[in-house]
Amino acid sequence: MNTRTAGQVPAQQVPPVQHLEDALVLTGDAIGTVRWALSVAIGARRRRGMPIPREVGLLAGLLSAPGQHPTTTPGFGEPRGDVIGTGELARLLGCSRRNAQRIATELGRLEAGRWVIDRTVAEQYARSRHQ
Repeated sequence: MNTRTAGQVPAQQVPPVQHLEDALVLTGDAIGTVRWALSVAIGARRRRGMPIPREVGLLAGLLSAPGQHPTTTPGFGEPRGDVIGTGELARLLGCSRRNAQRIATELGRLEAGRWVIDRTVAEQYARSRHQ
């Protein structure tokens, strides 16, 4: 049964991806798909201790906002100089990465599945250990 009344125009289906000159418009499921792909890529780089490219971080920030309106996420996708991971802690202390992970439980905090340690705290710990 058609419930459309006289004068109404049927709703057109909007494609999930549209090319408009030099712009790409994502809607519906396409936004979720790109958000998922970015989260997988970012997670893999974080697990390997690799920096997230600035453009990837900016795009992820844009897609994570309600309604996907442009937002600013300070520092997202950029290396943070104030904290180090367990790999850097191991180099600083001259120990294995596994031992650095044990020490990180005392010095740092878990963020997104990774131990992060304040660089100043790690350096103070290293100095006290070598005295």
